[in-house]
Amino acid sequence: MKKAISYLFSVLIKEAMKSITSDRGKEFACHKQIKDELKIDFSLQTLISPKNNGQRGCNENANDLLRKFYLKQTNLSKITQEKLRQKLELINNRPRKYLNWTTPIEIFLQEISHLD
Repeated sequence: MKKAISYLFSVLIKEAMKSITSDRGKEFACHKQIKDELKIDFSLQTLISPKNNGQRGCNENANDLLRKFYLKQTNLSKITQEKLRQKLELINNRPRKYLNWTTPIEIFLQEISHLD
């Protein structure tokens, strides 16, 4: 996860990634290293209860959309980068009610357009 986040941070406009909020999964055990090396605010999600995903509803919704393509038992490390990229492109180009029927990619591009 550290390698993936570091890569993402290196290719994005620095102002595009202001903070990171993750769950407390073992893949984020390196959160302190990421915070220190990238000098970015890194917060761990507070779970209110096992059935309540706390403060990351949009993220959990995106995970649910990914699970429409890959069941929870699927080992995503065995999916090719190209196949995963195709599915993520479909997800990020899907209009969302909570975004006034715009897509996440449209919102992202709109947000970073003034940062150049």
